[in-house]
Amino acid sequence: MRTALWTPAEDVPAAVTIQSGAMCRWPLDRGDAHPSPSASCTADGAFGTPLSGTAPQSIESACWDPHHAHTLALGSASGAISTIDLRTAKRAHGLAGAHKGSVRVLSFNPNRPYVLLSASDDRTMRFWDLRKAGAVGDTSPSPSAPAASSSEVCLLTMADAHMHWTCSAQFNRFHDQLILTAGTDSTVKLWRAASISSVPPTSEPLDGDEADADRESERDGLIKKFTEHEESVYSLVWSAADAWLFASLSLDGKLCTHYVPAAEKYRILL
Repeated sequence: MRTALWTPAEDVPAAVTIQSGAMCRWPLDRGDAHPSPSASCTADGAFGTPLSGTAPQSIESACWDPHHAHTLALGSASGAISTIDLRTAKRAHGLAGAHKGSVRVLSFNPNRPYVLLSASDDRTMRFWDLRKAGAVGDTSPSPSAPAASSSEVCLLTMADAHMHWTCSAQFNRFHDQLILTAGTDSTVKLWRAASISSVPPTSEPLDGDEADADRESERDGLIKKFTEHEESVYSLVWSAADAWLFASLSLDGKLCTHYVPAAEKYRILL
């Protein structure tokens, strides 16, 4: 089993288990000592049957949508992304060829519905607007609803996320323009994605050097790289009480805590 996820909806106790070949949803409100899955979906059902002579489909990552308790996002080893409607256990949206490598990480924006982050072995981190992805990957699109291109669905791409695998990515739930990533290159990175956050950058006109400095401070990209770890970093977490504090955990058991740089903190607050 790759991972297990607990439902974000407090009134619907359930869990999802992810294996490379299938996803299963388990209801936990029946009091059964040995519950059976209420819904399941194979990797082929999530991403489509692979072409003859190609590797079988495999689920590499998963993330439950915090805004829609019936929606689960899945990432594949082939670079595809799909969302599954857990009420029917069928694919709701498809992003074929979202990445050129295995999709290792998926994360929904906690404050802006339908915005999904993905990170891949192709060393890119991308942000998707799932509202525009309805026809992507559809094998029989309606003539009146032309398929959206990946450039229309992709809101933002950040290159060189990590030198090797990206293992974790987390939005800051207080200030969702701040994003943490960690990878097997032993680094933790803090990113800014202000242009697609729930609170977009100010548009008030400025003049001269002040305008240039303001545009530079709000540009999307890397804020800071943290290099205290010596082994692969597999886990990240933002503090639930302090919006500017986060922790990271590496393979050798080393735990590091850091604060968002003061300059970035006050840029957001002021």
